[in-house]
Amino acid sequence: HTNFVANFEVASGIESVERSTQIKVAVLDDEVKLYGTTQGEVIAIYSANGMLFANAIGEDGVTTINTSATGLLIIKVGEQVFKVLK
Repeated sequence: HTNFVANFEVASGIESVERSTQIKVAVLDDEVKLYGTTQGEVIAIYSANGMLFANAIGEDGVTTINTSATGLLIIKVGEQVFKVLK
């Protein structure tokens, strides 16, 4: 009769996990609604030539920004960039 001893070590190989969010943009009249934003996220809306129209700090879930800007808008949410025609 032989006894065996086995030692197990948990090694997941995952050192960090980043939250991957998918932002959805909706435009209605003077409102730009961003769905999927995170609390504290920096948001900026620019014209096609780089002029800053509006900026905001993200709210958890949905962020609404009022702007009368029209034409092609470039919206930066954190490191993500979106183009929207308003």
